[in-house]
Amino acid sequence: NEASAINTWASIVVLLALLLGGLGLVLLARFWSDVRHKAVLFELPKGVAQADIYLEAGAVYLAAFAVGRVLMQVGGASASWMGVLAQIGGTFIGIFWPALRGVPVRAMARDLGLHTGDGLWTEIRAGIADYCAVLPFFAAGVLAMLALQFVFSKLGMDVAAPAHPDMVGLGEISIQKRMLLLAMAGVFAPVTEELMFRGALFRGLRARWSFWPSAIVLALIFAAIHPQGTLAIPPLAALAVGFAGLREWRDSLIAPTLAHAIHNSTLVILLSVLLKPTFRFRSERS
Repeated sequence: NEASAINTWASIVVLLALLLGGLGLVLLARFWSDVRHKAVLFELPKGVAQADIYLEAGAVYLAAFAVGRVLMQVGGASASWMGVLAQIGGTFIGIFWPALRGVPVRAMARDLGLHTGDGLWTEIRAGIADYCAVLPFFAAGVLAMLALQFVFSKLGMDVAAPAHPDMVGLGEISIQKRMLLLAMAGVFAPVTEELMFRGALFRGLRARWSFWPSAIVLALIFAAIHPQGTLAIPPLAALAVGFAGLREWRDSLIAPTLAHAIHNSTLVILLSVLLKPTFRFRSERS
């Protein structure tokens, strides 16, 4: 009975996702029409400080992230803690790097998108509503992932299915650990990643390139540093392109950060339910 109920609930969620994705396609079509007719401005305003400073900030963040990943792979509790501290420390240094390089704090905040744009509630509504517009990008990335998996299988290559290490055994951990994971995935990760990727790095690249090259290059870097594996790169990169589009349109980081938080939180909650041991056991027995 429990397995049947969860299957029914999961089917409803999938149907809702399809409906929201369809709504997203409508919103994208309407938005693109408005852009073409000059009714909507789709261009990131010019920054105050030099673009190199924001590229430096992103490089500091990525370097610390790489060092932390290596330390965590070494093994041992002390190395893992050092890896976590390296990543957290690198994130904060990267965020404040422009200020350390002499950029006024207000100018830095403006360049990074740390402002309320057209108003706090307007940006919040944009982040919630326009997450639907990001879903078609995600769906395209999932289709690309399935195609890539098919090609790998035809070539006889054994590639692991996409899986985040923190999600393994999610249904078996305590409610306290689930809440901590939800806070990390739904709050900390969206805030820090949007600050560095759609904030600093996107600002630096957009000073040199147009939107699409900047968004795609940054999306590939964003996807590659995640631990889900090779097959996860297309959907993660597609999400990153969608978030970059929100940043380009709104300038403020509120909308892309909120859309990122909604996506991560939804995945954690869904997996937390669907990976329950009782559900897996009954599904296998049936």
